[in-house]
Amino acid sequence: MDGGFATITAIAHPKQRAPLVHVPGGVLSTCSDVALPADGHIALTPPARWSQAPVVSVPIKALSGWNGIRPTLFAGPDLATLHFEEEEMIYAQTGLLIHAFDGSAVSFYPALNYGDTRALLALLDGKMPAPDAAAA
Repeated sequence: MDGGFATITAIAHPKQRAPLVHVPGGVLSTCSDVALPADGHIALTPPARWSQAPVVSVPIKALSGWNGIRPTLFAGPDLATLHFEEEEMIYAQTGLLIHAFDGSAVSFYPALNYGDTRALLALLDGKMPAPDAAAA
């Protein structure tokens, strides 16, 4: 995310077909359709009044049903898992930010759970009122 290069320490090709989530082109700043592992995380930019962080890490599976994102069984032949020395936010498909980290470690980026992600999506779509700043 900082624009620098990161060292890839390993590339794994999973033998089992994991559940995937389909992200249509144009959604989340992608230039074309992409399928991502359902257990992965991506970055979303929350409203400034909701979080002081420039991005938050959200579970991909929590995005199902939002802007055409949906579970899929399709898996391309070039499915691979990249491993890095450190936690990274990496760009893919032009503008999608994928959060590459070890889920057992503490993350630098605030991580939302499934429910908080769904609430953020509703807020971004204007389907729920903004947080009450006076109550904070």
